[in-house]
Amino acid sequence: MTRRQQPDPAAGGETASQLALAALDRMGIEATPQSFAVFHDYYSGGNAALKAAIDGVLEQGQHLTAEACDELHERFLTNAVLAALVPEASLQLADMMATMADIIAHAGADTKNFGRQLQAFAGEAGQAPSGASLALLIQRLLIHTQETIARVDLLERRLDEARGEISELRSSVDRIQREAMTDPLTGLGNRRAFEARLASAIRDARKRRKPLSVLLCDLDNFKRFNDSWGHLIGDLVLKLFAKVLSDSTKGRDMPARFGGEEFAVILPETPLSGATRLAEKIRQELEHKRLVKKNTGDEIGKITVSIGCATLGAKETAAELLTRADKALYAAKGDGRNRVSQA
Repeated sequence: MTRRQQPDPAAGGETASQLALAALDRMGIEATPQSFAVFHDYYSGGNAALKAAIDGVLEQGQHLTAEACDELHERFLTNAVLAALVPEASLQLADMMATMADIIAHAGADTKNFGRQLQAFAGEAGQAPSGASLALLIQRLLIHTQETIARVDLLERRLDEARGEISELRSSVDRIQREAMTDPLTGLGNRRAFEARLASAIRDARKRRKPLSVLLCDLDNFKRFNDSWGHLIGDLVLKLFAKVLSDSTKGRDMPARFGGEEFAVILPETPLSGATRLAEKIRQELEHKRLVKKNTGDEIGKITVSIGCATLGAKETAAELLTRADKALYAAKGDGRNRVSQA
């Protein structure tokens, strides 16, 4: 479908929502929250970078897929949400810090004032007042002490409330950051999280002179599987493979969803031989899974995976390491799929 075949957002007075649903229907893409959000933003014009990315695909006469929509959503919209929320959280934190500073300043003023009052009372007491005057002085001191205590108690309560709000805000920011680095379907880290961890793992491997390996995994014939059984079953398969990866890795290993039906695993302190053994274990584990539709009992068929393995070279960059792993993956595909290949 080319760009010229896309309806003009202003034509016929159609809303961005209507245009988004119509486009998804024509392209045969299921209207998931992610795909709808991508096309809604495309037609509303609220995200210029997203619009340019989609136009670039459509102008070449290419078709968008459900997987491409998921990647566009992660690339452009998740970041946009995070970018909008973090400054807001920063402003809230600044307000809370100002409040706390004000509370502490008031507490300081109250204690200083109380100290001056005590000095004045001490001066009066030193002048050997009569019994009645001394009783009155004690009464005044008691009243002033109680007033100061009440003010300090109020300030402490306000300080406790501010601490609670800051704790809630920190939890909220932590949650936002976790969501921005997590694939919503599988619960694994997303590509952004993978790339950040890989950069850190490479630095650590070089510093400690330890091996570092990566696996790139691609589910075989997944598009054909999706076309046959639908995206809901396809999503279940993606979740199943994510669980296989999670169950097969441990410690500092990191499985991630690389995009679409591609997954990746970072294996610190693992040589190529160990990475290859793990990849073969993962391949066999998935191959032996029996997929059955719960409502009908129909056999869905076998899902297999091809895996490429590579170990970090002495002066290799992250991009070069992944390129070699990708070449190994395609070698596994070319050799008939459902295979493990080394770079």
